[in-house]
Amino acid sequence: MRKLENENETVVSAGISPTADVQVIFTTTPAVECSSRESVPNGRALLDVRIPERVEVIRDYAFRECSSLARVSIPNSVTRLGFSAFAGCRSLRALTIPDSVTWIGENAFEDCSSLVALTIPGSVVQIGSFAFEGCTSLRSLTISDSVVRISQRTFRGCSSLTSLNIPSSVTEIGPNAFQNCTALSTLTIPNSVIRIGQLAFAGCSSLRSLTIPDSMCRIGFCAFQGCRSLKSLTIPESVTQLGYHAFGECTALSSLRLPESLKHDSNFFAGCSSLPRTPRGSIVAEI
Repeated sequence: MRKLENENETVVSAGISPTADVQVIFTTTPAVECSSRESVPNGRALLDVRIPERVEVIRDYAFRECSSLARVSIPNSVTRLGFSAFAGCRSLRALTIPDSVTWIGENAFEDCSSLVALTIPGSVVQIGSFAFEGCTSLRSLTISDSVVRISQRTFRGCSSLTSLNIPSSVTEIGPNAFQNCTALSTLTIPNSVIRIGQLAFAGCSSLRSLTIPDSMCRIGFCAFQGCRSLKSLTIPESVTQLGYHAFGECTALSSLRLPESLKHDSNFFAGCSSLPRTPRGSIVAEI
């Protein structure tokens, strides 16, 4: 890889073959930014990108669908990763987000299907919706305690993720946030979380252990629908709103503890075929 510079731009050239190079242009005027996708000719052939130290923003769509891109070096000068900045980079296996980054845009790493491990540093305060959706090889995930909300579909379809530690800074888990994380087997939700959105963990078919904290007020509809390995569940007294089919189709669920206020509505547990029921079809639960 070679780097050429003039007063208006930095050109990073990534070697593709002995006879061909792909040039990536980083515009530094009028703002210090990584250029949009239109400035990356033949981007699908990119293998390696080293972003110059003075770049502060990687703009929207900058490396979208660079499907051969395997290595990216992001410097400590970068503070923002734009919408779909690396979406569809299906060969990207490893990534270090520097602790200068405060904002990760929507769809930033969507469908980076080879990405195996990810650490979100303490500097990040906002992660956009769909940011890591479809990262199907992601097995290790660390979310920093500066994040307060996990947005809609942020990690949806991360089907290799086996465990999850949600930091105590998080107060809300958005709709579909971890939907279809089919390898996720254990989940502890911290006492800081008060709301779980619709379909947040739906289809997490390997989930066997779930701890819901006393801080929880609202669990959205179908939030845990189809968690077919979940065998026991305690819903604390703090929960006052439980959405329709919140735990529907949890077919292994056989032990249930419910607050008095929620015990009369079996629609929360529709399709939970292992739960004991009265002759009239009402669920039998501990109060």
